[in-house]
Amino acid sequence: MTQQSLFDPAAGRRARDEALDAVDEAASAEWRKEAMRAGEQAARELPGIISDDVAERMSPDVSTRDLRALGPVMIALGKAGFTTPTENFKPARKKTSHRTPRRIWQSLIYMGQGWLV
Repeated sequence: MTQQSLFDPAAGRRARDEALDAVDEAASAEWRKEAMRAGEQAARELPGIISDDVAERMSPDVSTRDLRALGPVMIALGKAGFTTPTENFKPARKKTSHRTPRRIWQSLIYMGQGWLV
């Protein structure tokens, strides 16, 4: 038996994509629709957004088992033309996220002044 390398970029990308697909498929259509609505709202209100900004704008009437489903939502917001990923990160605000870095997505529909992240 041959041990696979721990450092296989292609396998890492496949595993990431499979995980994103799994959490996205586990979320209800209603939750995804609400997350996209909240993401668009955040992108209109802020020059740069993180997943916390989307979660904070979501209705408490919808929920999902795994909030990692916000990852595919952030990607979908980019594909929809609302945001674009940056190389910048800022700490999560949610206590249970332990201030882990979150990618900042630049809004392409921000209604305010300037890009101030």
